[in-house]
Amino acid sequence: QPFFFIAGRSGPRAAALRGHGRRSARGRRRGAERAMAAATRLLRLLAMAAWFGAAEGDDVKVWGQPGYWVQLQDIRPELGQLIPAFNGGATDFTVSVSDASLRSLTLVLVLDLTKYDPQYVPRILVDGQELSYSPFRAIRAVIELGDSGAAHDRTVQIRVEDPKSESSGFTLFPQLHGHEYAIRIIRPPEPCSVVCARSLVVRNTGMQELFGKPEFQPDVLSQTIVYVVREQEYSVHATLGCPDGGGKTVQLEDGLVQSRGKAAHIVLGSERIDEVRLQCRYFDESWPPGIPAIVATYRLRFERHAYSETELRAKLMMPADVGYCEKADRQSEYLRGWNGQATTKYGFVCRTHSRDAELFATLPAQGMQSELVSQASGEVIRFASSVPSRLSLAERRQYYSLRVFNEEAETRYPVILLRVGECSELPPPAGYVLREVGEELGYASLCLEEQCGEQDKEHCFVRAASCTDLRGRCGDFGSLRPGSDTAPCGGVVCKASRDWERCCSYEALQVGTEVMLDGRRSVVYRREDDGSAPL
Repeated sequence: QPFFFIAGRSGPRAAALRGHGRRSARGRRRGAERAMAAATRLLRLLAMAAWFGAAEGDDVKVWGQPGYWVQLQDIRPELGQLIPAFNGGATDFTVSVSDASLRSLTLVLVLDLTKYDPQYVPRILVDGQELSYSPFRAIRAVIELGDSGAAHDRTVQIRVEDPKSESSGFTLFPQLHGHEYAIRIIRPPEPCSVVCARSLVVRNTGMQELFGKPEFQPDVLSQTIVYVVREQEYSVHATLGCPDGGGKTVQLEDGLVQSRGKAAHIVLGSERIDEVRLQCRYFDESWPPGIPAIVATYRLRFERHAYSETELRAKLMMPADVGYCEKADRQSEYLRGWNGQATTKYGFVCRTHSRDAELFATLPAQGMQSELVSQASGEVIRFASSVPSRLSLAERRQYYSLRVFNEEAETRYPVILLRVGECSELPPPAGYVLREVGEELGYASLCLEEQCGEQDKEHCFVRAASCTDLRGRCGDFGSLRPGSDTAPCGGVVCKASRDWERCCSYEALQVGTEVMLDGRRSVVYRREDDGSAPL
């Protein structure tokens, strides 16, 4: 008797069939349809050869005869795999379809045509509905799977029966002699709908968010993101927003797991580059063995960068008409009262005479950000680039932290803000005058502490110039006042417009003294009695 089967092929057609998995879903279906058409033609030729070539003594039964054959020779899904492989004794099978967009699945049912007369083929029912078919064509049962994207899990009942015979024995509802197969068809949901993470947040040990490159994409099944961490960073916290449902939602590999669930504490190794894989997994516990879980994998790559002190160096400043800031050692008397956590060896002492101070920070590189954090209240004042930020000094002495940071590094400077007195509040010592500073309120115009005192005289005052600087510069007819050689002027430089009365006089002029007046040689002929300029 002829034996019907489809063996493995080679050649261009087989190569085309092997490559169909790399095409689109539509292309794979077209390839499968072409393969089924080829199998149909082969089956038709073999069936005709078997029937017309069979001897009269062949064991062929017709309807109603004992031993009429009511089993299939094979069940072949158009897409997916039959689990377990078809054999004559099994009745329960599973077909898993990986293409979530597939809306229907075709099952090809194969009869052993050598066991039938062409006019007496068995009846085939699919879920109770008789399937119309021709024994000379491939027997196709199209199973509807519903809307694409959603999960589909149903069992299809296929029955092969003798149309004319009944089951033996007395029964209230006699049934025809037949054989049933249960085909469970599983189409998992669209992968991204159940495993693509909605969010990914990575924070360092200080719980500051790190931003990787490229940015996290919420609609991909696989992505690699690079994060730059500080040289001394040996752990991070990662929170992966896996969709709800399914089995285990987050799985970390490489043996670096400290906790499980949607949030994970990842311990980094001592190498300069570490890589960790986070996964969102979906698996239905009711699925039979052999159906793999749906997985989305996110590879987090951590690279360490050691920032130099120069790269993190910032400067805190005030507008010139408000006050000034100066760098000071952390152990200086002004910063000893600061009790925060600093990462630098120095900080800033800022002085102003106003209750409303303005500050701004100059940053070392692009991409850096800065903010001022109050040590007392925790208030955060974010600095814009080179734009002063206003803050109120309710107390005369307030402590802050200047935080300079980006996604990869951070440093903190101790800061003290002092509302101080002005040098003009102090009386000048003999022979000294206030420094001339114009409109700028700097070191020379502000006291060092809240109240001006002896400690401020050295930087608030300077020794005044003596009247000898006006020798020959007392104007027409004038000369230095007798005994004024060591007298102080009103500033560090003598000016005739300001110091003439203090340093100059006309006492040296006598009647008959020759002088130059308007470029002409003249003689003094009279003096006013009050000693003012001569007529």
